[in-house]
Amino acid sequence: AIFSYDLQSHLRVEMYGWRWAAAQFLDAHPLSRAAFRGRFADAREEGPELTRRMLADIGESAGDLSEEWQLYAAEADYGYDIARAAVKRRPGQPLTDPEVRVKILASQGWQSTGVELQAGETYEVAAVGRYRLVAGPPEWPCEPGGVTIRYHRGLPLGMLVGAIRPDPLPTDMLTPLARPQPIGRKRLVEPEWSGVLYLKINEPPGELADNDGELLVRIRKAPR
Repeated sequence: AIFSYDLQSHLRVEMYGWRWAAAQFLDAHPLSRAAFRGRFADAREEGPELTRRMLADIGESAGDLSEEWQLYAAEADYGYDIARAAVKRRPGQPLTDPEVRVKILASQGWQSTGVELQAGETYEVAAVGRYRLVAGPPEWPCEPGGVTIRYHRGLPLGMLVGAIRPDPLPTDMLTPLARPQPIGRKRLVEPEWSGVLYLKINEPPGELADNDGELLVRIRKAPR
């Protein structure tokens, strides 16, 4: 919709804001930065051709970029760290070992665990670790349950949260990454659909830069 705005849309405040947001997003995101900046030489060109060429340069990453835009639009705020909040993707495999352990960085946005959870099954996801939310002074240490001195999106700041993302993501589906679910220290997860488990800590995307440390997460089928 933003790409189809007319040449006078910048005179309307809301449309101007969306145009600015899209330009900032495309310029900062790792999936689009090179393609966006590569069109600067054509910036005086009017009409849809400029957009068409840029999307062609983005190529197969366009679908992932569209999903990342959903996340950006859902939490757009001052200081949004687009590069750090970018989704760290990798395909998932069904859980065949008794358990899988993965590390989740506190300084990054959504990170794939590489584990594909199956609908109809029940899994236990448990986390340990101590990491930093604020560099200070004073520093704010945190553990997977989060700190209740402050909340973000209704959950304790720094709490481990998760989402199950189908792969491929249906084109008519709002990404589940836009609706994180609490995990904390331990939770039983019963997927509504099969997909890869993604995890991150619960914090505004503009406050990731001073984080440090990691969580160790264990994923296994729940004991019967």
